[in-house]
Amino acid sequence: KSEGNFYLSFAHMKAYRERDEPEIVYLSGGAAAGELAAGDAAELKPPESATAEHGGNTGEEGQELSDEPAVINPLEARRKNAASCERVVRSSGLTYFIVRPAILDDLPGGVRRLVFTQGAAADARARGSVSRADVAEVVVRSLLDPRACNVACTLSESDYLPAAEEETQDISKMLEVLQPEQETVQ
Repeated sequence: KSEGNFYLSFAHMKAYRERDEPEIVYLSGGAAAGELAAGDAAELKPPESATAEHGGNTGEEGQELSDEPAVINPLEARRKNAASCERVVRSSGLTYFIVRPAILDDLPGGVRRLVFTQGAAADARARGSVSRADVAEVVVRSLLDPRACNVACTLSESDYLPAAEEETQDISKMLEVLQPEQETVQ
């Protein structure tokens, strides 16, 4: 006679959600890297470790190499690093929401109108600054919003819309117009 004991082994277990929601929200530094003014960029000097000295006058294939050290642009390095990190998030298999905020400031949240942009418009639009409080609000609101799944966008203040009259902006409505990225295998 059996006593009712049993053994069940799990290799993998997943709880299914009722609807899709982002599993990860990633704050990328990609937009802010492109926002520094030309004067700011000129003031940035690469650290000593950012130069590559060549040991001889010829390369692997007998090409003449300059004795000048190769200088790595710190802004370009930051953009490349941000793009690399975003690729990791996209290839993780998780549903994601990638936010590229403009330069962050400490002004109170909810005062300025926010705007989300995607694609080529996002590169041109990444100007100005955005409140840390506003970025936090967007992140929290996006966590439970299915419209934020597999979306990457730039977040900045609007140059054209008037200041926010309501206490909070409807982030969900703002996410509604964003297009999910097409899945690509990299």
